[in-house]
Amino acid sequence: MYAAPDGSDQAPGTKAAPKATLGSAVARAIELKVKEVALKDGTYYMSSPVVLGPAASGLYIHADVGATPILKGSMKLSGLTWTAADPTPTAPISGVMKTQVNATFDQLFLNDKKQVLARFPKYREKAKPGDPEVFLNGSTKAADIKAQSAKWADPAGGILIGMVNAEWGDIYYNIIGKGGTATNGLLVGDPIGNNRPEQGLSDNTQYVENIREEVTTPGEWFLDKKTSTLYFYPPLATNLQDASIEVTQSESLIELRGTQAAPVKNVRIDGLTFKQTLNTFMKKTEPLLRSDWMFYRGGTVFIEGGEDIEISNNVLTDVGGNAILVNGYNRRVNIHANYIHDIGASAIAFVGKQSAVRSSTDANAMPPDQYKDAANYTKLDLTPGPKTNEYPAQSTAADNLIHDIGNRDKQSTGVEISMSMDIKVSHNSIYNTPRAGINIGDGTWGGHVLEYNDVFNTVLETGDHGAFNSWGRDRFWSPDRNAMNTFMAANPDAWKLDVIKPITINNNRFRCDRGWDIDLDDGSSNYIVTNNVLLKGGLKFREGFGRKGSNNIMLNNTFHPHVWFKDSLDVFTNNIVMRKYEPVWLVGFGKTIDNNFFTSKSDLDAVRAMDPNKKWDLNSISGSALFVDPTKGDYSVAASSPALSAAVGFKNIDMTQFGVQNERLKAIRKLPDFPAPVIPSAEYVPSDVTVLASMQVVSITTDGQKSSYGLPSIAGVLIEATIVGDIGATSGLLANDVILSAGGKPTNSVPDFRAIYDALPVGQSISLTIMRNQAQQSITLGPKGSEARVLSTDAGVTAAATSQANATVPPSFAIDKDPASRWSAAAPTTTAPTATLMQTFSSVVQISAIQLNEQHNLAKDGVSPINSFTIEADDGTGTWKKIKEGTTIREMVITLPASVKAKALRITVGVVKFSPSLYTFWAIGKKL
Repeated sequence: MYAAPDGSDQAPGTKAAPKATLGSAVARAIELKVKEVALKDGTYYMSSPVVLGPAASGLYIHADVGATPILKGSMKLSGLTWTAADPTPTAPISGVMKTQVNATFDQLFLNDKKQVLARFPKYREKAKPGDPEVFLNGSTKAADIKAQSAKWADPAGGILIGMVNAEWGDIYYNIIGKGGTATNGLLVGDPIGNNRPEQGLSDNTQYVENIREEVTTPGEWFLDKKTSTLYFYPPLATNLQDASIEVTQSESLIELRGTQAAPVKNVRIDGLTFKQTLNTFMKKTEPLLRSDWMFYRGGTVFIEGGEDIEISNNVLTDVGGNAILVNGYNRRVNIHANYIHDIGASAIAFVGKQSAVRSSTDANAMPPDQYKDAANYTKLDLTPGPKTNEYPAQSTAADNLIHDIGNRDKQSTGVEISMSMDIKVSHNSIYNTPRAGINIGDGTWGGHVLEYNDVFNTVLETGDHGAFNSWGRDRFWSPDRNAMNTFMAANPDAWKLDVIKPITINNNRFRCDRGWDIDLDDGSSNYIVTNNVLLKGGLKFREGFGRKGSNNIMLNNTFHPHVWFKDSLDVFTNNIVMRKYEPVWLVGFGKTIDNNFFTSKSDLDAVRAMDPNKKWDLNSISGSALFVDPTKGDYSVAASSPALSAAVGFKNIDMTQFGVQNERLKAIRKLPDFPAPVIPSAEYVPSDVTVLASMQVVSITTDGQKSSYGLPSIAGVLIEATIVGDIGATSGLLANDVILSAGGKPTNSVPDFRAIYDALPVGQSISLTIMRNQAQQSITLGPKGSEARVLSTDAGVTAAATSQANATVPPSFAIDKDPASRWSAAAPTTTAPTATLMQTFSSVVQISAIQLNEQHNLAKDGVSPINSFTIEADDGTGTWKKIKEGTTIREMVITLPASVKAKALRITVGVVKFSPSLYTFWAIGKKL
C-alpha cells in the first residue's frame, strides 16, 4: 500500500495511484490484510496521530526506495494578510507584523526553522562545554522580571519558567497576573514539572514567555488567542508573502495501542522523519515514584501494549516532547539506528505503570510518589518484584545517535528507564543534554544492561547530577534516615524487594563536567559498574546496598562514597583512580575497598587514613599508570604499567567500541574532549573545622557536600557534632544539619557564622535557617552565654603551655596563622618518635571537647603521616588519667561522651612517617 502527499485518499493505494495520507493507507492495508505501507517523498501534514491497534499487527511502515518521507504534526498557514502591528512600551519600533489566523499552536516554524515565542530575557543559544553557563536559553533574576513586568499590560496566559534552587531541573508556572509578594512580582498557579518543589524557585534563574510586549527581536512571535491575532517580528530580509509558515497541531504522530490481553505485534516503522509536534512540558504532572521527575505519558512515537516492535532508521527532530515513549505493558521493543536531535524532552523512555509497583499491604495501595513521603514500614508489602505486568521488559535501545535534547524540558534525558525490567541500552552516542545522558529513575525491577555507550557534554543546564544518574527510592527507602536504619537492621535484604536483578553498567565512556560521570544517588542498589572510562567526574555511590565498582578508570578524579549505610556491602576494587577519595557523611565503610591503583602515593596514604577500621586499600599500590595515547582517547595502559600487576589486577578496556556503530550515524557523530592525565600537587589545603556555639562546624566547600545535604549552592556551615547538654544540642540542632543563615544573614562559611555569632549579645538568641534531610527549616539557637568556649584563650582562664621546640617549623605554619591562639610541638624525629604537649590551667575546668590539628607540608616529600595520639587529664590530684586515644590527626574535634574535669591536659603524639609538622591542641569547655 503506497501513500504520497500528492496522492488521493480515494485512490486504491497502488504505486501509480497512492493514497494521500498515512492514516488512509494504514486503514486500507489493514482492511485488505496488506502487511506493508510505503511512503513516497514529500511532507505529510498530520493534525492527529495514526493509531495502530491489534489489527495492525504484522504491519511494516517504511520509506519507499530512495525516498525521504517527512511526517509533520503541524499545518501550513496560508492566505495570510500581514499588516504592521501597533507599537508597545517595550517595542516602539517598526518591524513587528500581525495577521489573523484560524488556529491555535505553541510552535511556529518559518521556512522550516523554529522561531522563538516572545520572552524575557531574550533567547540565547546553549553554552558549549567550557563556555560560561547559559541556563534555560537565557535567564535572569526575579527582580529584573518584576521591573520588566511594569511594561506588560496583562501577562495572564504567560508562563514563568525557572530552576529549582538545588539546580535539580526546571519548574513551570502559569501566570495569572501581576502583584502579590513574590520577588518577581507575578501571580502564578501551582508549580508544574518537577517532583522536588520543596526546593523552591531560584530567584536567580528565571524567564517569562508568551508575553505580547516582548515581541521585540527578529524571530519572536506571540499568538493572542482571544483575538486570533498572530504577532511576528520576521527575521531580516524575510518576505512573509512568499515564506512558508508552519504551526504545530498534534503532540504525537504514530501511536501503537494494545493491551497485554490484546497486544499490537510485529510492527516495524523504518526510515521516516518525524517533525514539528506540540510542546508537552506543561502537561508534566505525574510523579515517577519518588524520583525527581514529573512526567507526561506522551511521545511523537507512542507504544503501549506492544510485542516484538521495531523502530529503526528514523529521524526525529523539532518535536515538542518525548521522541519515543514505550509506556506500560510492552515486551521486546527494539529501538535502533535512529537519529534523534533538537527535541523538547527525552529521546527514548521506557516507563511502566505505578499500579505494577508494590508498596503497602493495604488494598489498592499506590506507592509513595514524593521524596518527603516516608515508607510505611508497619504495612510494607514484603513480596519481591512487580505486582502486575504493566511495564516494559526485554527491550532495547541500541545504536541511536542522540544529541541536543531537552530544549523545553530540562528534567529530561537521552534514555529514561523507570518501572521496567531487562532493558538493554547499548552503543548509543548521547551528548549535549541539560541533565543526565542516561537516567534510571528507580530500582524497579532491574536486570538492565548499559554497555558501550558514549555519553558526554551532559548536565549542561542543571547541577548535582551525572552523565549517568540513578535513584533507588524504593520500598526500603525513607527520607527518615533513623527509621530506615532501624528497618534495615531488622530486614537486611529489603533492598532486594524491588531491584530483584542486578543492573549492569559496563564498557561505557562517560563525561560530566558539572557533576559525576556515574552518579548512583539516593538508595541506588544492586549495581555492577565495571570496565568504564570516566573522563571527568568520577564515580559516586550514595546511600544504597550491594554496589560493585571494579576495573574502571577515573581520569583526574576519584571515588565518591556518600552517606553510606553501616552494612552497605559495597565493593570497590581493581580501579585506576587519580585523586584521593572524597567521602561525605559515612556511617559504614563498605565490604571491600582494596586492590586499587593510585597515581599519587600521598593520595593512597590519605585514603588509608580515612577508614577508622584501617581496612581501606591495604593492598593497593601507587605509581605511573602509563596510559597509551590519551590525546586520542586511548586510556589503555602499557604492558609495563604497575596497574596490571597482581596487586591490582586491572585489565585493559576496549577503547574502540563506544557509541554508535551504524556507519550512517557514525559518520556524523561527535566525540568527547579527551583530557590529559594530570597528577595534582600534594600541597595540603587545610579545613576550617572548629568549635563555635558549642558545636563542631566546618564550611561547605565541595560539590559532594552540596549533593549529599541537598543544598542550593556550595555554601553553608555544616554541623559535624554538638556537645551533649550544651547550647547547640539543647536548641535542637543535630549533626549533619547545615546552617544556611543566621539572623537573616547568609552563613556561607564558618567565618560568616563566627562574625554573626560573635556580634550577638550575651543572653540573646538567634534564628537559624538550616537544611535537614534535604528540606529547609527554622530553628532558634540560644540564649548565648552558657556554651562551652575555647579555654586556651579564654580571658577568665590563665593557661600555661609547654612543648618541644623545633626551629625548622615557624609559628606561621599554624593553620590559622595566629600562633598566639594555639600552642604546638614540632613533629617527632626518627630518634624521638613522639611529641608531648601539655597545658596547665590556673583552676580546674570542665572540658567537653578537644580540637586537634596537624599541619603537614606534603609538598616536601609527598608523604602523608600516620599518627597516633593519647590524651590524658590531671584533675588536680597529680594523677594522669587517659581520656581518649586514636589515630590520624588532620583536623578533628573530639567530642567527649562526658565532660572531664581537669587542671592540666597532656597529649602525646606518635608518628610512623616523618616530615616537618605542627600539632595544635585546643581545650573546649567551661570555667568552674
